[in-house]
Order: sequence, then structure tokens, then C-alpha cells
Amino acid sequence: MSLVKQIFSEMPRHFDREAARGMNAVIQFRLSGDGGGHYHAIIHDGSIDVREGSHQSPHVTLTMTGQDYV
Repeated sequence: MSLVKQIFSEMPRHFDREAARGMNAVIQFRLSGDGGGHYHAIIHDGSIDVREGSHQSPHVTLTMTGQDYV
């Protein structure tokens, strides 16, 4: 498993649910290069769902290399 994929798989465990109360957003990550990929995080009122792939209508898209993300 790449380090990027590991970070996304562990993201829900480190998510601050209290800080995200009332927040509704979709964040798209487009990571290029070795270990990169496309992921998105759906934040809905204190919960997070992280998925691999692209979302149809994210609120914000972050584009960088996988190495820079790490």
C-alpha cells in the first residue's frame, strides 16, 4: 500500500468530528506522480467518508504531487 493510500485510509480515525459539526463539504484530492491518485472526502455534519476516485461536484479541489501531499 502506498503512503498516500495509507494516509487516506487512516483519515477518518484522525478526523475531529466536533470541529466539523455543521460543516458540509466535498474535498477532492488530485495527486500526481509516484503513489498519487484521486481521492475525495465527504464531510457532513461531523462525519467523514473518504473514498478513492473523483467526485462529480466537489466544493474544492486540491492538486499537487503525492510526495508534496505526504
